[in-house]
Formats: sequence, structure tokens, C-alpha cells
Amino acid sequence: MRKIALIAFLAVFTAACSTSYRSDVTRFHKLPEPMGETVFITSSDPAKAGSLELAQYAGLLVPQLQSLGYKVVTDPKADLVIEIDYDVTESERRYYIYRGYSYYHYPFFSPYHFGFGHHRFAHHGFGHYGFGHYGFGYAFYPQEPRIRIIYTSRLVMKIRRANGELLFEGNASSNHYRDRLPKAMPYLVAAMFTNFPGQSGSTEVVRIERSDRG
Repeated sequence: MRKIALIAFLAVFTAACSTSYRSDVTRFHKLPEPMGETVFITSSDPAKAGSLELAQYAGLLVPQLQSLGYKVVTDPKADLVIEIDYDVTESERRYYIYRGYSYYHYPFFSPYHFGFGHHRFAHHGFGHYGFGHYGFGYAFYPQEPRIRIIYTSRLVMKIRRANGELLFEGNASSNHYRDRLPKAMPYLVAAMFTNFPGQSGSTEVVRIERSDRG
């Protein structure tokens, strides 16, 4: 478990230090080729409708949709309705830092005892091998576990026909160390529209070149 926790922490740490922004994108769709349809953008959460935050994020979708051939309008009776939602959740990641190790051995061994040996320092770590009560190995000395808060920013997007028929469902998410959804949203939108609409029913890792290192 310690090894798994350390690997998970290192993966997030490496992503945070990278020059690209990593997002996991999952999409399901039966979306036909764009034919110049009109599109209206709104929120799937009524509590967010009309907010300035929604308006800012919706504005990020406009050039992406226009580049695909759609026409973004302010009329709710458009050919297609795009519903977006967004949030940030936090979780704890536990990881361990090892202070180092020591090598030990016994100068003698008994021909009458074979198998794994025992060492009076073995309870400090692992990696001990030997014969009977004699042998050699490494002892690792871990520090106390440390906790790091990881924030997950998420963008959810759905596309429906005017009659309510669902054509597209997408989810883009990314992990980082700070609760800064407005800073993450341009990358999540760019990831959502990378190779759009993508292969239905698949999850892919999308990396967008960062414009900053914050």
C-alpha cells in the first residue's frame, strides 16, 4: 500500500511540474457531422444559470464550436442545446518518504540452517535474506506518512437536440494542488474538444501545452 501511495503522489507531482496540462477525457456520443446547426449554451445546474462564472466558461466554448462549423446563438430554441457543469472536489493523498537504508551482513553462516534469516533490525524495514540466523540484506527506515490535498477540477458537457434527445456526453477532469477552477477551465475545454467528438465509450489522456507554470 505504501508503494502504491507513493507512486500516486509522484504521478500527480510530475504532472504539476510538467510544461503540459494533463486531463482525462471520457466521451460517449452519437453525434452527426456538423451541418451549420445553431447552438445554445446553458448550465445543467439551474442554480448556476445566469451567473457570470457560467458566462465566462461558456465563452471558452464559443471559438471551439465555431471552428467545428456550429453557429452559437442566444436563442434557447436553437437546433442544439449544450449543457455544461463544473466543480472542484478535494481528496487526501498519503505518501511516504524514506530516509535511507543500511546494509548489514553476518561474517559467518551455519550449514545446518537454510532459508530466510532473521535479523534483530528486520522490523525496521524489508529486504533481508540469508541462511538460518546468518545472512545479509537492507533495512529501510521510513518517515511518518505525509498528507497532501489534491484538487480535481471537472467539466461535464452534454449536447441535446431541441426535442431533448441526448447526442453527446463528455467528462474532462484534471488533478492539481490548488483550488483554482477558473485557471483550469481553459485547459479542460481545450481537452474536451481535442479530436472532437472522439471515440465513443473511451477515456484518453489529453495534454495541452501550458501558457504558464502556476
